[in-house]
Amino acid sequence: MRSSSLKWGMAVFALNMVFGSVAYSATFEPTSLFSDISQIPQDKTEAIREAVRLGLLSGYPNGEFHPLAQLTRQELAVILAKALHLQIKSSVSSSFKDVDSINWASGYIEAVKGADLMSGDKTNIFRPNDPVSREELATIFVRAIGGTEALGGQVSQVADQSQISVWASGSVDTALRLGLIDTPDGRLNPKGALLREDIALFLVEIFKQEQQTAKIDRVDGDIVTIDGVPYLVAGKLKQIIGDTNREALVGAVLKFNSLNRNLDGIQELEIVQSGVVINASSISANTSLRISGDNVTLRGNVPGELIVKEGVSSLNIEGRVERIILNTVAQFSLKGTGSLQNMQIVSAGAKVTLDPSLAVENLQLPANTQVSQVIQNYQAVQKSITHVLSADGIIQTPSVPGSSNQSDGNSPVNHAPYVRNTIDTVTVGFADGTHTVSLASTFSDPDNDALTYTAASANTDAVTVSINGADLTITPVHAGTAIITVTANDGKGGSKQTTFTVTVEAATPVNREPIVVNTISSFTASVENGSRTVSLASTFSDPDNDALTYTAASANTGIATVSINGADLTITPVHAGTAIITVTANDGKGGSKQTTFTVTFEAATPVNREPIVVNTISSFTASVENGSRTVSLTSTFSDPDNDALIYTAASANTDAATVSINGADLTITPVHAGTAIITVTANDGKGGSKQTTFTVTFEAAVPKGLFFSELVWGQSDSNLQAIELYNPTGHDIDTSKIRIERSNGGEPITLENGKISSGGLFMIVESSYSETDVPVDYNTMMNFYYDDTQPVTLSLYYENKLMDIVVFCPYQSVSRVSGTVIGSTTAYESAQWVSEGVDYIGGLGKYTP
Repeated sequence: MRSSSLKWGMAVFALNMVFGSVAYSATFEPTSLFSDISQIPQDKTEAIREAVRLGLLSGYPNGEFHPLAQLTRQELAVILAKALHLQIKSSVSSSFKDVDSINWASGYIEAVKGADLMSGDKTNIFRPNDPVSREELATIFVRAIGGTEALGGQVSQVADQSQISVWASGSVDTALRLGLIDTPDGRLNPKGALLREDIALFLVEIFKQEQQTAKIDRVDGDIVTIDGVPYLVAGKLKQIIGDTNREALVGAVLKFNSLNRNLDGIQELEIVQSGVVINASSISANTSLRISGDNVTLRGNVPGELIVKEGVSSLNIEGRVERIILNTVAQFSLKGTGSLQNMQIVSAGAKVTLDPSLAVENLQLPANTQVSQVIQNYQAVQKSITHVLSADGIIQTPSVPGSSNQSDGNSPVNHAPYVRNTIDTVTVGFADGTHTVSLASTFSDPDNDALTYTAASANTDAVTVSINGADLTITPVHAGTAIITVTANDGKGGSKQTTFTVTVEAATPVNREPIVVNTISSFTASVENGSRTVSLASTFSDPDNDALTYTAASANTGIATVSINGADLTITPVHAGTAIITVTANDGKGGSKQTTFTVTFEAATPVNREPIVVNTISSFTASVENGSRTVSLTSTFSDPDNDALIYTAASANTDAATVSINGADLTITPVHAGTAIITVTANDGKGGSKQTTFTVTFEAAVPKGLFFSELVWGQSDSNLQAIELYNPTGHDIDTSKIRIERSNGGEPITLENGKISSGGLFMIVESSYSETDVPVDYNTMMNFYYDDTQPVTLSLYYENKLMDIVVFCPYQSVSRVSGTVIGSTTAYESAQWVSEGVDYIGGLGKYTP
């Protein structure tokens, strides 16, 4: 059982980073398809489609997605930062030697480092362009959902367990128990790189926010498995959805919210097991607890709603329940020693037996029903029931058969007031002054007596109280907490009390904002001079001597970026131009002050940076006969200065392979069998270049040629003589160039113009054979039936070249073994032939190469 309303939310939002900024975004309509995703699995395709539909996923300008490209560490950093809504600082110094502060992903990398999701090595190297391994991804996902200390769950062993790195083994184990990483064919492939086609599906499966209703499979430690999916449980939720209630929760129906594979709130919990104990002491007032199992024992206080479903015959309550609704239509036993603030019986057909040890404050009856009709032992438990209400909430004075509701013939029984609505906790500031609470709806009197009120504070040093009619006035004295007791009196000896808490918070002193005591001078410098640091220690002052923290922003980050370290402001040039810098001092109490100044950076002599290799080209092995292969260099190189790149290539062994370049496409053409090292060079046109090499191996082509594939010399009909030829080559064969010579001295068999298609058969049949059960491509007078006393050796020639030799035996049908690609040219090889018996024609026209 599972109903779900999925919010793709943050997961799909995160996709825009990797496939927009990094993948040179090209916009597609929601119905558009990338030209290179048709071969990836359907579930991954649908995840990508959904992101495209929402306008959050795009590919390359040529309409491709590059699903098999590897995802880099800096791309994953941006995904995580956006998926988890981490704060990204617009200007920040990089913590890593290999991440420039102006790198497009620098702020995101710092954010995930600060959140302890990703880090570098001991030498502060982050490796931003390295591919993300699957064991690394598993470790990061565990950190991202807060599962590093998670216990329990179903242990999952993988076949390549020994290949998991020691540093990752604990997190990988947790990721497998939480179902955060897939294991195709029971293998993790821990060192394998994550591909672009994978990331969309991972995100929508893990970082999704949804509300659903489903059955609990099992509870184990910090992990609850719901409808086959493991979720983390923490905090107060673990007290109700935890090992304490493991037995009672089997098969329980749960309506809940989840976020980042964590249980994030429960709306409904239905216990279906019978004879179990459920401890509900930590259940929220917003959770509806439902019982459909029989003979359940409920322990702890239920501040919200408890619904007993139809068909339950017995329930034991050991605690306080705010509201219980009985849907029973038959015999029902309510046992225990607890208290029920409000108890509603829905059906007039209910037959409830109430334990005398249970206290009921308000019992609400079905319409047109007397209490003795639905409470089977009312006379025995009436003292345990404070108020009996009709279906519309009006208090009744019930009568019990055989009893009187009057103490004597003339004096009515007085009923004490009762609490209809409790008073919420009050929090006030000392400077807020008095606070008034109306008591008009707090109490009610069953006899409609006029009520008077009194109130008392348990801590008059913090709060004093007074009553004016039905208004309670609370006056703060000092910061502190007081319990207030309010009493309602009916004037006839009946009274009722209720209590609530008042907290007085200390007055907040008036904060004065910082001031600027010395402005920062504008300046002009050269870009090549690098960063400049300005001390802010004497720029601002705070009248209240509050410690100040500083932030800074550049109005033109294409010209200059800024960062703050304590009271030091660092301005870093990016390009020539002018930028206004705004510095803000914050006192931590809501006060702030800004000052601005201008920086001008003059152009420096440009330094050209050479291209870099971002993805190496994989070596490969192929057959010479497969022909040329083209490799795109688009994602092989990148230029830090965004210079347009020109490519050249060279083969170290042109006898094996030659190469050519067309734009960004490299074509490798086989010449002969052998191996060649291919060197590809990217030039930026400004003196910068970069090379990468790979190896190609071409294997020799398997020779193929025309050959005999089947021969039939009939016995029952001597005119049945058929010769079948097969063309295994990759081109058509001209039949006019075919000649079959025979050892019996007869005329050679020649054919007129025609062709045998590549991979096709050609059937030559004796002209005298008149039956139609043999496929015919060419009829000729072969006349083998003139002499059926001895075999005839047939030699097949094409363009005067001997192609095959076979022995044609009277009254036999023979077929060539499968897999033959060339005939025998030295002698007849009987091992290549299979005898099919006499008059067998079933194999003609059906040769399997």
